[in-house]
Amino acid sequence: MKEINEIPGQVSFRQAFKDYWRGYAEFKGRSTRAGYWWMQLVLLILRLLVFGLFALGFVALLSSKHGDALFIASIVVTLILWLALFLPTLTLQIRRYRDAGLRGRGFLIIWIFNLLLQTVPRMVAIAQNPSVTNYPFFGPAWVTALGVAITLFFFVITILPTNMLTIRPSRNRLLRFFFRTHSMGGQAG
Repeated sequence: MKEINEIPGQVSFRQAFKDYWRGYAEFKGRSTRAGYWWMQLVLLILRLLVFGLFALGFVALLSSKHGDALFIASIVVTLILWLALFLPTLTLQIRRYRDAGLRGRGFLIIWIFNLLLQTVPRMVAIAQNPSVTNYPFFGPAWVTALGVAITLFFFVITILPTNMLTIRPSRNRLLRFFFRTHSMGGQAG
């Protein structure tokens, strides 16, 4: 895999698209704001097209006795696209977070914490009361609020300029664990 290291101000739509596929499984390197957001635009358009196909399949399922084939085809296409795009989208996000100054391991810890925070209380609630039918909406409000805060934190990172979260060399091990430090040449290490 080629390490993706985009340079701020020099990423075109074409370059962002090429880097997205070239860095399919490349977690190292960096993706600039432009590289990240160009691909988010492409992915949004693709998601809207897939949603349209899925909605068409669902309408066909409800309106005719032969609509189930189109509905199943729309589910298969959706699943294939999700599987094909999951890894390169994840690597793009991680490269973007790294470009802003968050370390990969810092992202991983926060992401795992958020995943556990969102699933464990819900699983406990299901175990305690299996008859609950409104799955996404139960659980303590603080869990939802903290999950929203973490999601907003990750979103804000995507709009920050390159090296915005880098720190000066510090003895604080916690900061060094989560954030990259400035090096002497002005580039963050």
